[in-house]
Amino acid sequence: VSRYGPELEVLKRNIQAAIKQGMPPKPRFHRTDGEYTDHPRYREAFGAYRDYVDRNLVACALGHLLLKDESASTYARSAFLEIIDWNPEGPCSVDGQWGDEIGLSNTRCLFAVYDWTYDLYTEEQHGYIQSTLAQYARQILALLKRRNFLNDPGNNHAGRLPAYLGEAALVLYGCVDQEETQEWLQYAL
Repeated sequence: VSRYGPELEVLKRNIQAAIKQGMPPKPRFHRTDGEYTDHPRYREAFGAYRDYVDRNLVACALGHLLLKDESASTYARSAFLEIIDWNPEGPCSVDGQWGDEIGLSNTRCLFAVYDWTYDLYTEEQHGYIQSTLAQYARQILALLKRRNFLNDPGNNHAGRLPAYLGEAALVLYGCVDQEETQEWLQYAL
């Protein structure tokens, strides 16, 4: 623990910041007219969303896993379930009509957070969570295939997705269709 003192202090500060900031607001930028990705509300929304997911949720999940911090566990469970409740086919999609930034944050973080906080959920919640996470993995694979990633891996957003798909396969293996998770892992590799 002393070896990682500075890092643990940063983690503890991020946990406190998460608790102080509260639960992430549901994305609403898609309820405007015009081009969503050019609208300032979209940029503000995904910038703020990264604070909630990439920093707050991940910090609290790690606080649960590494520190056994009860307040971090409570936040991680509540925030994760809140985000899982949002429609992955709507503004949280990896490849939806409203841009991909919210979906990319979700696919970058939610698989690991689920793995780190697995013990916090009921059996009923596990089924719902796994179903939602599987939807994200399917979106990733569909996007990679549509962009012909294997022949053109240079796209910035698509270039990150195989790692997320591989993580999805490992986290969801044994929880969703085995052939499907094997396909995800094979494609990622």
